[in-house]
Amino acid sequence: RGEATPDSDVDLVVITSDNSFDTKYEIIGMGFDLFLETGGLLSVKVTTETLFRERNGFLFFRELSRDGVIVA
Repeated sequence: RGEATPDSDVDLVVITSDNSFDTKYEIIGMGFDLFLETGGLLSVKVTTETLFRERNGFLFFRELSRDGVIVA
């Protein structure tokens, strides 16, 4: 969006069909590993498609719907 500063983080939202603690823990752990490798600030959020749609009223999710980039 052109708003990045040296202290900005990257929000990574993973939408999965498995909402279990183990899946969330594994995905967030991968994000932490990526942080250790790159030093880039990464904020990982894990959700299901249903919860994503239900939370679309929240500012973060509205901005994500508008500005997000699908990577896979």
